[in-house]
Amino acid sequence: MSTEDTNTIDDKKNNTNSETKQNKVIPFLTYYLGVTIGTIIISVFVIGSFGLYTTKVAQSHILPDNSDLAPFSDINRIIKDVPIDINVVKPWHDFFSFNNENTISQKINFNSQEYLASFKDSFLCALKLKAKPESGVFANTALYYSKVYDQIIAINFKIINKFFYYLSYLPESVIMLIYGSIALPLFFIFFSVSYLWTFFYHIINIPQFFRAASENNEKKWEPTNKISFLRIIPLILLGVNCFGALISSLLTPFFFTLYSFITPLAAGAKVNNKNYNVLNLILDSFTYKSKFFLDLATIGLLINAFKFFTLDIALAIIPAIIILYIIGEYRIENPEINTNGFTKSTGIKPAKVAFNKSDVEFNAVPFNVCTVPEEQNGGSQSGGKKSKINGQKKYNIRFV
Repeated sequence: MSTEDTNTIDDKKNNTNSETKQNKVIPFLTYYLGVTIGTIIISVFVIGSFGLYTTKVAQSHILPDNSDLAPFSDINRIIKDVPIDINVVKPWHDFFSFNNENTISQKINFNSQEYLASFKDSFLCALKLKAKPESGVFANTALYYSKVYDQIIAINFKIINKFFYYLSYLPESVIMLIYGSIALPLFFIFFSVSYLWTFFYHIINIPQFFRAASENNEKKWEPTNKISFLRIIPLILLGVNCFGALISSLLTPFFFTLYSFITPLAAGAKVNNKNYNVLNLILDSFTYKSKFFLDLATIGLLINAFKFFTLDIALAIIPAIIILYIIGEYRIENPEINTNGFTKSTGIKPAKVAFNKSDVEFNAVPFNVCTVPEEQNGGSQSGGKKSKINGQKKYNIRFV
């Protein structure tokens, strides 16, 4: 083979390699900007911020997780509101440490009483309006579903409170990264497991179908220990009611799971005496966690480089990134203490539900978010009667 032929072959190879590299640049940029950066924005900084905001709600303990207290009853659920760290800025050497000496943050404040009052226009209150003895033949059906749904939502909120409270011990950036990755699986796990207590509460509240008005006051439900299962109208409607309860137990877990995940995101708050919500947190995440964004974008750049290019080209990117770090291109100016509401971090201090024993037993602090159906001697009361909060419901069946 002549030297001329050899040179021709080499030129063709070089041209082919050059074209291949050029052909890979466009797919690389398209995938990196469209998929990698898009995933970081949507998964970590949007969905992750949903999880981060829920951890703040869980720390505030404003989600009503006791079906014996407001808004499910007329016993006020008093919360000692405390300021909670948000937009936490922590030195890198203390990133995974509980040392808050050099950590600063803004403070978010939730108003528990305003949040309870927001349930006034909810479907829970609408259902309670139909659950009065004088509401007609379907009053028992409304009472049944009111009791069931109250208990389901309360236990859902209790689990949300517990899970996200413990999640809040992690650094905010880590919370965003984790929740952005597990949000969808977590939702479906929660949804699947919730069938357990959904069936349970649908079953234990069946006696509500047989409950009658009190003999002393037709506007109040009789005590639970007076319920009789031999009542003509409830027996006639029992088959229909039980079928409805079965359908409800099959369909409601998805709805109430979705409701439990979305409701915390609707909680309004204040930061620096200004209204604050989850959308503000998303915007602030791009501001105060821009270094985190750059780190994720850099990791994505390296992964995609190894995926689209040869090893030597991909490895060449690493020194370039190191140089950028050295010359300060990755340096982000952190806010200073006592500016824009940034003060020393308070750490994780959950709010507590506060009430005196007398408040619960004698209902000294009535708080009617909803118009709660009244019950005589053993249910929710509105003046001087003992609550069921310290004891369990007992059904003493009688056949008269």
